[in-house]
Amino acid sequence: MKLQGVIILRISDFQRFLNLDEFLVKKNQLLERLTRYGTRLFCNTLQERDLCGIVRNWLNGVPISAEISAGKLIVHGVNGRNCYPLGVLQEQIDKYSGKLGFKDLYGLTAVYLLAGVNKADCPFKPDYGIMVNEKTDTISDENFISLHKDISLPVSDSASEGVFCVRVFANINAGIPIKVSTGDEEVILKEGQCVTAIFSDSGCVTLLCREISPMPGVYATMVPDKANKCANLVINRDSDTQVVTDVTSVWEEGGSDLAYVTAAGKVGYDKVKCYNLDRRLSVFFRNANGRKLLAIKKKPSGNYLLYTDTRIEY
Repeated sequence: MKLQGVIILRISDFQRFLNLDEFLVKKNQLLERLTRYGTRLFCNTLQERDLCGIVRNWLNGVPISAEISAGKLIVHGVNGRNCYPLGVLQEQIDKYSGKLGFKDLYGLTAVYLLAGVNKADCPFKPDYGIMVNEKTDTISDENFISLHKDISLPVSDSASEGVFCVRVFANINAGIPIKVSTGDEEVILKEGQCVTAIFSDSGCVTLLCREISPMPGVYATMVPDKANKCANLVINRDSDTQVVTDVTSVWEEGGSDLAYVTAAGKVGYDKVKCYNLDRRLSVFFRNANGRKLLAIKKKPSGNYLLYTDTRIEY
């Protein structure tokens, strides 16, 4: 089993290089290793073997002899009854215990405890929401969703007014292309790619453009930023590369240039080349009345759709 390109031979490797997205894709490889060689060669202590046994049973789909109580994971194993303080995991368990079955809850908790999540130098933060997305095709309550398989987003039934937001769907390291679709729209995400979408309370309004090449030598694409849970825009102009952080939408503008909107509601564009856009934005900001600009989509006709937090403006 490899994580982040490193072969995982011992528990120390697992602790140093664990990436949960990648682990969920390759978890059967760990199961094969633990089944073939047992936990003795993988772990250093009886406590680690105890937790590793929980992980093996979880991945193998067999009953898990454990419970969560009084801020501890209590394991009933071959070495008797052992208790492992949850520490920083307690908040995540409280949040997701109603969305995950007991086996997934205990198994994922054991993974995090094995990885040393409660140590001061632990390089990652626990996130049980990833497991919710792994087990279902439903949309999580987070606005950054890491995907492991194709997903069909429910179509919004809202009119042009309501409550709207932007969500990011990312293929971080699934190892396969992933299709994101809603209604008659769809996009294929290769590993390391993402797409943004406008959502209402009832579902997906539209998928937004994720890559453009307005002229030879210029190419822009949206890439996921897992650490900050957003999408960044990478703009390549011949030998120069620019990265714009936390971008919600990008589109071709003026026939030879591009424009984009950030999560802060700021629009990046060349006022000289993008005269029509500049006029449209002037009208919008003059009459915004507190509405926040979320994203812009340019129609083939040349008209703009402006998505705000409370209204879609045509």
